[in-house]
Order: sequence, then C-alpha cells, then structure tokens
Amino acid sequence: FSSHGPMIHLLIFVFSLSFSSADQPQVSWSCVGGRLIIDLTTDSSFEGRIQVGECTVNGTSSRNTQLIIPFVDYDRCGIRYEESLSSFSSPVSIHFHRALILDSDLSMNISCFDNSS
Repeated sequence: FSSHGPMIHLLIFVFSLSFSSADQPQVSWSCVGGRLIIDLTTDSSFEGRIQVGECTVNGTSSRNTQLIIPFVDYDRCGIRYEESLSSFSSPVSIHFHRALILDSDLSMNISCFDNSS
C-alpha cells in the first residue's frame, strides 16, 4: 500500500445464533368441528411461532401453544383439500424464534382424513 493512497479496511462480522436443547417438542393435530387444531408442547417456554400459510400464532412463554384454523380459512392458510380422498393437508412450520430462521426449526406435512386426525 502506498502511504499516499486510500487504505481499505475490511471488517467481517459473523452473526451466529444457536438454540440447543435435548428436549424435542411434541406436535399433535386434529380435525374436529370444522377446524384444524395444532398443539405444540415443549419442555421449556416457547416464544417462537407456529405457521400454516398466512396463519400464525406466537408463543406466549408458555409450554403449550395452539393454532386453531377454521376450514373456511383453508385457502388463506395454505391448507389443501383433496376431494377424492376427503382429506385436508398442509405444511406446518414451527419457528423457535419469531424473526429468524434457525437450524432447529421444524417443518412437517400434516393430513386429516374423514374428519379424523
């Protein structure tokens, strides 16, 4: 570098966020009374979010979080109805942080047939 020319400084910031936990959350769902009900139970408080399409619920520092979607909202929430099978199915995302996507987040597909889980 010349003492008369501009000096370039290069700074690199690495942002890392990690949530490690031995406890695996329990996810269950049912299709009852014209609604899809998703239940999440964790061993510690949950402050993330459960998301189905545009429908979400944020955790409230509780160990139990529930998302209830009336089937009349199936289109807005990204739930697919397969008439030939009489079934509803949908991808579900569980995020352990409300704003960030983490390696520990869960994604799954759920289905209900003939109004049963």
